[in-house]
Amino acid sequence: MSDTDTTEVKAEETKEVEAPKCPMGVKIEAYRLNDKGWGIEPASSTRDWMAATHGHSQKCLPLLAANQMGYVMRNPTEVTAIWNGGDSLHDTKIIHEDEEYAPTSSSHFGYGIVTFQIPFIFRTPPGIGLLVRGATNFWVENACPLDGFVETHWSPYSFTMNWRIVKPDVPVIWKKGDPVCMVIPYPVELLENIVPVAKPIETNEELQLIYQGWSDTRDRFNGTPHTNKDWQKDYFKGKKCPFAHGKENIAEPHRTKFKLPPFKFE
Repeated sequence: MSDTDTTEVKAEETKEVEAPKCPMGVKIEAYRLNDKGWGIEPASSTRDWMAATHGHSQKCLPLLAANQMGYVMRNPTEVTAIWNGGDSLHDTKIIHEDEEYAPTSSSHFGYGIVTFQIPFIFRTPPGIGLLVRGATNFWVENACPLDGFVETHWSPYSFTMNWRIVKPDVPVIWKKGDPVCMVIPYPVELLENIVPVAKPIETNEELQLIYQGWSDTRDRFNGTPHTNKDWQKDYFKGKKCPFAHGKENIAEPHRTKFKLPPFKFE
């Protein structure tokens, strides 16, 4: 028997299913352990590499939005890791610029994995967990962040952030202040209450008409010379139809930035 469910979902069935709404004012607590030198703060919209794009990356609203959707924790000291390609713990050498912070990162699992000890125990309300990952659209050379999900509504345990070194014998450097971990609050029940339906675009004549018109103008725009200042801005402005005008044509709500509240330290 196949593990894949091929049951077709009929369109009329989707009307009866409503995903649970996320409560407003969700309280997230970060119980501090040995957090000296660490920082936890709302993620910013920019990344260092974006400056080299001469403003192009700042025009991509989905990129800017994703950059801000969580809290980052910053490395208290520069860490250098060298992996010789072996599987044991000792095959990865970790060097800390400031040895006071040596316990904050180590070769805990082997296999070229560098583990950062996150100095907080997070607690969230029922239904909310934390997606634990590398900071969105941030990387270090020769290492890949490993994502995880933690049920913080009940867990009394701390967790780690892990990075896998890609190539042996090539040093990996996390600078002091690098965002080595990002946590994103997430309503876990949302995933299991989605009703996914894929259908031909011809079934939505209005959408097809708008999309085709936009696609044609986009092709013409991309096919002609233009400067960095030229910018269509349809999505950035929240225009539901690129050919219409007025307030009624602006999506509501439409965000161009996220304003995450900072943690209050006690």
